[in-house]
Amino acid sequence: MKSPRKSPRIAVIGAGAIGSTTALALAGEGADVTIYDRFAPPHGYGAHAGESRLLRTVPYLEKTPGEAALLVQGLEGWERIEKEAGRPLITRCGGLIIDDSSSERLAALDLSSAAGVESLTRNAVGERFPQFEVGPEQSAVFDARAGIIDPAAAVEAALELAASRGARCRFNERVHDLRPVDGGVEVRSASGTETYDRVVLAAGAFSAGLEPGLPMYARRLLLGWFTPRPGMEHLLEGCPSFVWTPEPGQFVYGGRSYDGRTLKVGIDWDWGAVTDPASQGREVAESDREAMQESVRALLPWLDPVGDRFEMHIDGWSEDKIGFLGERPDRPNIILATAWSGYGFKLAPALGETAARLALGKEPGIDIEPLSPNRRPVSAPAP
Repeated sequence: MKSPRKSPRIAVIGAGAIGSTTALALAGEGADVTIYDRFAPPHGYGAHAGESRLLRTVPYLEKTPGEAALLVQGLEGWERIEKEAGRPLITRCGGLIIDDSSSERLAALDLSSAAGVESLTRNAVGERFPQFEVGPEQSAVFDARAGIIDPAAAVEAALELAASRGARCRFNERVHDLRPVDGGVEVRSASGTETYDRVVLAAGAFSAGLEPGLPMYARRLLLGWFTPRPGMEHLLEGCPSFVWTPEPGQFVYGGRSYDGRTLKVGIDWDWGAVTDPASQGREVAESDREAMQESVRALLPWLDPVGDRFEMHIDGWSEDKIGFLGERPDRPNIILATAWSGYGFKLAPALGETAARLALGKEPGIDIEPLSPNRRPVSAPAP
């Protein structure tokens, strides 16, 4: 009589958006899953911090066909998690993509079969969304299914569902080292060393400390929350989420806050790199605030540029701003699902499911070659 097949023993390092959804997918497949995090998620040290994240159905910042596929599957995944958790996570406020009418990214969008998506001229944007004073050469795409999601609640829901399916959570436990050994990987953490068949590394900005020579870095990201000027409160109520390229090299994004009184704004700017994501670079200097205030004053004049509050977060990026998904030849049995900070949250359920398939020895289901950590680095594209 044959003995029962042993479930693969897999560790997930990092319990943020990608780690939690990877653990959920693995547990659903019957794997023996343990998920580690140096803090107690949800927390303020991951890419799921910052109160809200944007959701889209239209590929725009995604640079490869694989990412575009992950985008659509990611939204479906968050909807599924929301339904299974039995509590609201997503706010459907619609979303705008605003760019130069002649931009390659805008021209590349295929809207012929997209439901709830329409192109808007500059005049149409001004009539429907007076919050945005777009330039004479700009136009937009409106995505009715877009909106925002509560990232902390979403991560918490994914972790609860994973635990209900048997995943073990080891929080407030820092992993110090990952060492490939014959047939598996040793995970050395604060409480000792254990061996797993495979490991999924989804630790965001902290991943570089566990993968020698991984071409990624941690950088500062400033977020600000702004109240409308007196008499302009009605503009906040009808404001969609947005990603906006006012001019080449400048990228602004945001959406309504859950407090009902502020608009959250982020600016893709060189706020500086850091060497230790856990302890450095999180303070907001006066020069940081002034830089964001100047942009808000120029681009969103209906907002009080003084700002209600500001937060500095740390994101993990690859050198070419395309995340890593896959295995390095010199580090067998370690699946990388990291360096997606900045735009990975909306893709996370699909990234987690794909990472889980790789960890289980299955085909990924999409072309992940352009996402391979072994790819040749290319120049970082404009945001």
